[in-house]
Amino acid sequence: MIRLRNVSKTYNKHFLVLNRINLHISKDEFAFLVGPTGAGKTTILKLILREDLPDSGTIYIDKVNTRDFREAQIAKLRKNIGVIFQDFKILNRTVYENLAFVLKIQGEKKQAIKEKVDYVVNLVGLEKKIHCYPYQLSGGEQQKACLGRAIINKPLILLADEPTGNLDPDSSWEIMQILNKINMSNTTVIVATHDKTIVDLMRKRVVAIHGGNIIRDQQLGRYHEPESY
Repeated sequence: MIRLRNVSKTYNKHFLVLNRINLHISKDEFAFLVGPTGAGKTTILKLILREDLPDSGTIYIDKVNTRDFREAQIAKLRKNIGVIFQDFKILNRTVYENLAFVLKIQGEKKQAIKEKVDYVVNLVGLEKKIHCYPYQLSGGEQQKACLGRAIINKPLILLADEPTGNLDPDSSWEIMQILNKINMSNTTVIVATHDKTIVDLMRKRVVAIHGGNIIRDQQLGRYHEPESY
């Protein structure tokens, strides 16, 4: 599904973020990217999304080199990738309107939009909050809305950048359980996180990054404290 081969990335000509890394994420896999701030976790997500290009090396999505993508291919790629962030990037509209927004732009019919939104709000547990605005939602509920919007098109890949960073432990666990459900419905999930407790509880694949290098790649892995890097 996703393959990075000898990928390097430097910012400002001096700061080496990734150093010839090799990484393969299989279809329908769930993987955590862990490591200290500046290790390169978010950079990997941006490269997969084709928001940025590597200085050297190649990135393949479904065996196609993303460097060769034309604009139409990039747009199609992003339609098949859902993204959620730490900082609740939702519109100042109701949950329903946030989820329906992209579908309306794509020209979906009203009934199809309703069916898709109803399915997603039930999946993320916001069926009782569907007509609420962001200020009426808790932090966990806002993140659920972000998650719902990211999966409204049933993407093949879901990228999550610190999705529990601003949440309490109970809300964090709810978000991870939803991500697990999404993964089980044939979506590849990649989560960049500092949340040691969540990683240790989930026991999924853990890819640890430090100093621009992958230092550990472990199935059923644990976080490990930064001091052990």
